[in-house]
Parts: sequence; structure tokens; C-alpha cells
Amino acid sequence: MSGDRQIFEHSLDPSDRDADRAVAQRVLDDMFDDLQTARARPVWQPVHDAVRARLESALPQKGAPLDEVVRHARVWLDQNSAPLAAQ
Repeated sequence: MSGDRQIFEHSLDPSDRDADRAVAQRVLDDMFDDLQTARARPVWQPVHDAVRARLESALPQKGAPLDEVVRHARVWLDQNSAPLAAQ
């Protein structure tokens, strides 16, 4: 193979499908919970400085377990979303 192309010998198949299915179900539940209150929140708000700094930092160079990726995404979303309106 020529140039700077690399071939990775890793499988994309999940090692624990049941655990990944559970994580995906929690993500779907969170998404529908957010949609339930979407009309009560502002359409846009400024990005917090801490969030902006993380977005401008280098991307991770190693993979992470799905539940960890989702947990980090949830933290980012919680830090960068409008407070929920009282119901």
C-alpha cells in the first residue's frame, strides 16, 4: 500500500451487543424526554466558554466504550442546553 494510508485490523462488531443495546435504549429515552420539553426551551443560546474550549481542543486519538462516549455527550449537552422550564 502506498502513501500515508493505514489499514486497521479491528472489528466494528460490538463485543457486548446486549450492553450496547441498553446504552442505545437509554439514548433514545433521553432523546424523547428532551423532545417533550423542546417547546419550553429557547431555540438558541450562547455556548459556554468551557464548552467552547472543549470543542476547540484536539479530538481523541483512541476509542472509548459506547457508554462512556454517551456519558460524555450527555455532560456536554447538559452544560450547553437551556435550563428546563418548570412544568
